[in-house]
Amino acid sequence: MRDAVTIVIATYNRPAYLDVMVSSVQASAAKVSNPVRILIVDDHSDTLAAKHVAKRLGTDYIRLPENRGVAGALYAGFSEVDS
Repeated sequence: MRDAVTIVIATYNRPAYLDVMVSSVQASAAKVSNPVRILIVDDHSDTLAAKHVAKRLGTDYIRLPENRGVAGALYAGFSEVDS
C-alpha cells in the first residue's frame, strides 16, 4: 500500500465554497491509489455549516475554539495529521 495523504482545508464562513472544494478534492482523490483523508478545520465560523458539510461529505472535522486566521487554522490541522 502507498503512503496515506491528508489534505487539510481551512475554512471560515464559506460553506458554499467549502462544499464545492471538498467535492472537487474527493473526485480527484478517487483517481489516485493512495488513501486520502480530508480534514476540514473550521476557524471558528459564525455558524456550524462547515460541520454539516463535513458530515454530509464524510470528511473529518475540527472546530477551533477561537479564530486564528488561515495560518493558525492550517497549523492546527497539520498538528492533527500523522501522514
